[in-house]
Amino acid sequence: MTQLTTTAIQVWPFRSAPKELRELSHHGGDEDWVVFVPTEIYQDFVYMPRWIEVMDSGCDPQVAHVNGGVVYIGAHA
Repeated sequence: MTQLTTTAIQVWPFRSAPKELRELSHHGGDEDWVVFVPTEIYQDFVYMPRWIEVMDSGCDPQVAHVNGGVVYIGAHA
């Protein structure tokens, strides 16, 4: 598995994201980006950060809880 940082949010275009994060997607080919938020940072969030919400261009980002953090996957509708 790709080493994910535990101290910083990581953002990738979908095709550049680690394979194991891309495989979490349920969007079926319309993916645009992936954001990994480590647990240390995520635990301070009450809601999804606004900047993640506005990155999306059509549907709500998919949210997946993984060991070490939370993954957001954005796709267009």
